[in-house]
Amino acid sequence: MAYECSYPVLMVGKDDYSSSSFDCDVKATVEGTALIIKISFKLDNQGIQELIKEGLAGYGVLVICSKSGFRKYYSNNHQEMGIKIPTNKLFDKVMIVPEVIAFENIYQYENELLNDEYNDYTITIPKMGFLAVAPRTEIKIERERYKNLESICKFAASDDKLRRNYDDDGDCITIFLPEELFIKYSRLSKDLQEIYTAIHITPVLVDVVQRYWVDKVDADEWRWYDVLDEKFRTMLGDDYQIDNAYDAVIRVIGELLFDASNTIYKSHLEVNYDDDTGY
Repeated sequence: MAYECSYPVLMVGKDDYSSSSFDCDVKATVEGTALIIKISFKLDNQGIQELIKEGLAGYGVLVICSKSGFRKYYSNNHQEMGIKIPTNKLFDKVMIVPEVIAFENIYQYENELLNDEYNDYTITIPKMGFLAVAPRTEIKIERERYKNLESICKFAASDDKLRRNYDDDGDCITIFLPEELFIKYSRLSKDLQEIYTAIHITPVLVDVVQRYWVDKVDADEWRWYDVLDEKFRTMLGDDYQIDNAYDAVIRVIGELLFDASNTIYKSHLEVNYDDDTGY
């Protein structure tokens, strides 16, 4: 990131100030489904510190993830800051940039540690202008990978004999089947249960993708979202955009439907195979 400003900025590589520094301790860890960032600001410049005390400026952190499109600014006037970001909003490289930002226009800015070249200038720091920028920190978010869509889908029994409802508030999408149908499902082999999944997950996923990708309802921190997002990235590219939920789902579940079709065919052969004719 380039910081070409018409006013002085305290940062490595610029000589606008003497005997000054701005650095940070940044600790970033993934805890569960969230990225936790803890920052301790280390500002050695009395004039800028006074602006922060007066509320004219404050510490800030810009967090950017170019692959997911996430970009958010966090600010306060304390030397410590904690940030929590759901990992489903992040992918691959995440850049953390600590800064000191002007909260208001600062006219006739003065600082005893400014270099002599600014002696004859009247300086204005614009609102949201940079007073100081610390070296950035880059981390990489590795998303948990799932082998198949079955890992985000489970079935449960329901008293409703007519409708098949679902609940997406959790790590898995729970599909509620009428109790009689659920009992039949639970008695099937694993291969045949996959056929059940292929049949019942399709309309559910169309509804889910419409809500969270097309209508852009916030998906919170759910793991099933990560699975589908990874599937979409693999098939449509990192900068994918979904306009038609049905078309997107059909592409994502193609492998699942193919496996289910093969299972049905193999089951048919096992039942109808004739040792004498080979058919």
